[in-house]
Amino acid sequence: MAIELIKAYKHIGKVQLLPEKQLWLDYLLSPNGQLEESKRAVLNAIALFNPLGIVENKKDEYDFVISHPEINHIHLEKSSVEDCFSCTIHEFNQRRLLDMRANCVNVRSRPLAEWLAEEWLQKIPPESWRKIIAELESAGQLGERLANQMKNRFISLTSSEAKQLFDELNRIPFHDEKIVLTKTGSQLIFSMSTVSHVAVAHNLFSLLENKTTGYLKEKINGDIRRYIVWALEEACVV
Repeated sequence: MAIELIKAYKHIGKVQLLPEKQLWLDYLLSPNGQLEESKRAVLNAIALFNPLGIVENKKDEYDFVISHPEINHIHLEKSSVEDCFSCTIHEFNQRRLLDMRANCVNVRSRPLAEWLAEEWLQKIPPESWRKIIAELESAGQLGERLANQMKNRFISLTSSEAKQLFDELNRIPFHDEKIVLTKTGSQLIFSMSTVSHVAVAHNLFSLLENKTTGYLKEKINGDIRRYIVWALEEACVV
């Protein structure tokens, strides 16, 4: 990425990541003009996971992302989506902006991955979250792996933009028991609590303040309980 930054400096004329981060991101991804939306969507989807399995025993992760337009944001036939992913991965691996190891793909370097993940969060409609959580929950061990890799990415997002995005997620759509009181949802709440302390604390308090002890024992147990407790520790002990 250092070489790409030098090229961007020569093109743009100055090194200033903020407030012109979008300008840098656009140029890094496509020095010769605007990047196709489908290719950008592929990079957004890859960056959402840290990392994303792609071949051999981890190919099911790649297949899951390709099969779910709520995640990949490409509303085409599956064969066309596969072509988009294949071409984009080949192109950006050649440019050394993807890291291919241990049967996985990841965006390199970390700042670029985080910018692209933030962009994914900006693009996703709030109403899509309930379906994404439900699909991950129903996918068994595959869903658990993907949720954990998404959690890893969320934890790495520490910019002011990420905080604003997490604050908004905790107002809508994560202000929803059907999302928060799942293993996947509680994982993501925990990951957001490392940055969005106040919003997560307010969200959990608002959701749980009027619940009975019996309800809490029934709904918050096992992994869900663990992640909720960790989220409260992060949010309230800062």
